[in-house]
Amino acid sequence: MILQAEDLTLTFPGFRLRVPRLALAPGEVLVVLGPSGSGKTTLLRLLAGLLPPEGGRVTGGLRVYLPQTPPLLHRSVLDNAAFGLLLHGVPREKARQRAQARLKEVGLEALASRPAHRLSAGEAARLALARALAVEPEVLLLDEPTANLDPANALRVEVLLRRAAEEGRGWSSPPTTSSRPGAWATASSSCTGGRRWRKAP
Repeated sequence: MILQAEDLTLTFPGFRLRVPRLALAPGEVLVVLGPSGSGKTTLLRLLAGLLPPEGGRVTGGLRVYLPQTPPLLHRSVLDNAAFGLLLHGVPREKARQRAQARLKEVGLEALASRPAHRLSAGEAARLALARALAVEPEVLLLDEPTANLDPANALRVEVLLRRAAEEGRGWSSPPTTSSRPGAWATASSSCTGGRRWRKAP
């Protein structure tokens, strides 16, 4: 397994999330289901290590969490795409080469020198995905990754994510109005009433 969680609990006023057990295998695509406020984003942040659980533990390989509105640096598109690689100690020139390849995959290679703050919402979402994929994580934790994309670009992102799964990366995401979770998923899980977690085949 590339991601495992056991007996996770987290409580806020009027809210309790409990995850008895969750496991993600290489190449598995897990779609998180549940109404607004049921804890989907909270769960992803717990799995990414961005929120400390009250109890339980999360183990696994390199995980990257992509929020609905990913932060971008006030630098060029290429510098943003290479940033994660630089943080992992990849030499600058090699990092830029790998980042350029990911920009090509998401259709942003022609915008590599553009300041990132001048991108549209959809372009910014694709840039954030390119930056995440560049570090080659074992697990992608995506919070509605196609929410800001038109249908054509949403389909492009879906293709990239399927390819990532075929390469052995697992990923987990809530569905969006522009996505087709049934076509993505190898498994689905639900946050019910903001309190419990269930996994379904």
